[in-house]
Amino acid sequence: VAWSIIVVLLWADLGVVAYVNVLKHQKDEQIKGLANNHLSILIAMCQVQGVNALGSILARILTKYENWKTDEEYAHHLTMKDVIFQLINTFLPQFWVAFIEPMRYDDDKMCPPTNNCKGELSFQIAILFAGQAGYSLAKQAVLPVVLRFLSQRRIQRLGCEDNLGGTEGEPDADWRTEARKDFVELTEYDNIEGPIEDYVELTLQFGYVTMFTAVYPFAPLISFAFNTLQIWMDGHKLLKLHRRPLPLEVRNIGIWEDIFQILSKIGCVTNVALCFFVVDISPIFLNPRYEEDGRRDYQAVKMKLGLFIAFSVGFLLLTTVIEQLFTPVSTAVRVQRARQTIYQQCVLGDRET
Repeated sequence: VAWSIIVVLLWADLGVVAYVNVLKHQKDEQIKGLANNHLSILIAMCQVQGVNALGSILARILTKYENWKTDEEYAHHLTMKDVIFQLINTFLPQFWVAFIEPMRYDDDKMCPPTNNCKGELSFQIAILFAGQAGYSLAKQAVLPVVLRFLSQRRIQRLGCEDNLGGTEGEPDADWRTEARKDFVELTEYDNIEGPIEDYVELTLQFGYVTMFTAVYPFAPLISFAFNTLQIWMDGHKLLKLHRRPLPLEVRNIGIWEDIFQILSKIGCVTNVALCFFVVDISPIFLNPRYEEDGRRDYQAVKMKLGLFIAFSVGFLLLTTVIEQLFTPVSTAVRVQRARQTIYQQCVLGDRET
């Protein structure tokens, strides 16, 4: 049921994206002082942020409705719903401009008014990426402050600033009042949903960097600047705006490592497709003759498609080889872990010396 609801919502999202992109081609319907292509990008940015927030809330409601037995199962299924929904919703407008727009319209009608899908895609990625970063920073910086302000107002309204849980009628010591005030005012950092929300933001950034660098090479620079500021804001948030979170022992980042690896594989294919079908580097390898007697030269199109498949497979194999050669855990660490496992078995009596 949960996945059916998410699929229906994604189909509705696809309809909104299609309408927003059709709006660019309607010259009669235009707001004064605002071009249709700029209006469509503005609507796309609001649609991406709004639907992402709605999908995140819906994913939490549906996952709680499923009533998983353990926190680990709950976190796993919440992560899958949240990540899949937000990835598709965030990058659907970019894929439409890059690949669907050239297939639906002729060269003189696609991506108006410049008929340059590369430039429009680069501009759209810049606006959506900056909007995503700005929304994330504003939410993490403003929301805890607003919640703390509301808690302070509630304490003042109750008239218990000098006695927060102590003996009735007697003021607490200064340090005790301050500690209790911090506990009442500061919001709780959820050890399950908090890291998931932070990792989803990193995943969206990673998607922009890995999948669209071919048309927007400034994405890594923006991501670096955003994460530099994000480190400071996370420290301020955990130290000043949230209660001290309970530490949890984990082996690794879990399913997020698989998500990043899958995105890196998708990025290989996406960048090759952008190079051949949007940037169009195929004249380097082929005769730059795509029109013949008023008709498209389908032989050249087939050659371009063949080059796309060959380069995609080549980059996928190259990334696989690099992953095998440069593993995240060194050989010395693996040997030490195996040695510790043997020692543990000997101490517990599960293995003879």
